[in-house]
Amino acid sequence: MLLFVLGIAALFAIFITGTPEGQAPVQSAGITLGLTAEARESLQQTGQAFPASEAAFSAYYRVPDGSGGFGLDKSAVDEALFSNPGPTLFRAGIGTLLGSGANFSVGAIPIINIDSLTTSVNLYYDDDGWIVAYFSSGQESSRAWQAVELSIETPALSDLSRTTLLDAINEVLTQALKQPAVTHDQLGYYHWEHPSATSFLMFATARGTIGSDVMSFAVPSNFVVQEVSTAMWISASDLPCARTVLDGVNITGDQCDRSFHYSTVGLPAFNSLSAHTLLLEHLNQDKGASGALVMLIYSAP
Repeated sequence: MLLFVLGIAALFAIFITGTPEGQAPVQSAGITLGLTAEARESLQQTGQAFPASEAAFSAYYRVPDGSGGFGLDKSAVDEALFSNPGPTLFRAGIGTLLGSGANFSVGAIPIINIDSLTTSVNLYYDDDGWIVAYFSSGQESSRAWQAVELSIETPALSDLSRTTLLDAINEVLTQALKQPAVTHDQLGYYHWEHPSATSFLMFATARGTIGSDVMSFAVPSNFVVQEVSTAMWISASDLPCARTVLDGVNITGDQCDRSFHYSTVGLPAFNSLSAHTLLLEHLNQDKGASGALVMLIYSAP
């Protein structure tokens, strides 16, 4: 299967092949979006308490107040996230308050993912209406993969636009503020550890039968890759085993547990190659399912 990702990353040619052994065709999906510094610039200018030195990949949204400005009810959000045990549509359980002031709060909430797995997402919000969902400094950007809508036996990938960061923001909007949910294209995105990055790209594959999927891709020579991270999940109680291999290196090890596995790839080795191959191997039985994702943070001319 040949997949071209729309937007600036249409310059990436991504080839998807597989060995489905008589089963359904290989399923794959991709998305690319720009990174902007709007939240950083505004939060720094206003002197807000966002923990920039502790943040990595993020998504943000500013809540309109209905009068031409921006704002939110911080107390209502505090109550919903840290006093209501849940679960809700997005959150698996009660959140953890990490810090707060008169006009802001910082916390972490468990976002529901595939097969009752969870992804921890940090949240900053303030009474100026900013909501920033982010991963901690040093954590992989690929933690953004939200696979909750996939079947745990026969996954059919079609869209990667729903992320764990989007779900965290929608938890605040819908459950605490009783406002409509937003979509991925209503958010801004920024990587606090890579301020010069302009874009990110995610592409993934998944399967529920013994065999392997191969994703081959090449990065244009005038793009500067600043982070490469991967994610792999395994689902179902009757567990299969799976591994993810990038450029010949088994980056996850052989895994047989219902879980997510994340990794960051060393840039010197990655940049030394002109073409790359990611292999997802579903190993021991036609039960359960597994999926693998690559995420690139990069700057483009």
